[in-house]
Amino acid sequence: MRSGDWVLAAAAAAAAAVLVNAGVAKLVSPGQLRGAAAEVSPLGGRLLTAALVRGLGMAEIVAGVGLLISQVRLPAAIAVSALGACFSALGALGVARGSSLPCGCFGAVGARPLGWTNVWLGAALVLAWPVIVLAGPVPALGYSQAAVLLASIGVVLLCLWLNRSLIAALRRAPRAATARSGVL
Repeated sequence: MRSGDWVLAAAAAAAAAVLVNAGVAKLVSPGQLRGAAAEVSPLGGRLLTAALVRGLGMAEIVAGVGLLISQVRLPAAIAVSALGACFSALGALGVARGSSLPCGCFGAVGARPLGWTNVWLGAALVLAWPVIVLAGPVPALGYSQAAVLLASIGVVLLCLWLNRSLIAALRRAPRAATARSGVL
């Protein structure tokens, strides 16, 4: 694989890590996004059901994983770009309407409302389609192996980062229990 193929695999892996983490969060806990979207939606969120949010989460996972497979990366990149446009639009609505409810885009640990982070992250994802088209063909086996390896690492690292407050609480818990027990 050429160095450019590694860069492309790393970019696809980063996008996949974001999409997989966000998608899993929506599958598990769709309520926060429903509330945040209802707050900024002109329709009041009546159309955004838990099933629809979970479907969006599944689409994120499928599109993210698709970026890692060289044979389907172009249709996956089109889907990722469409998702990115939706994220940017929802973030722009959040900015325009002064969103205050946490969006839950990455699960219950997220406390940020819809806003500029969604706009910029969505805009970055919109670039998937043009970048894949401009990059052209890549070696099927080498690209997919590198992208899957890097995405696996990215998913774990992003999950740890997103849940760092929970991890810190777990690290403090044994010390607090030891202090209460009188054991030094």
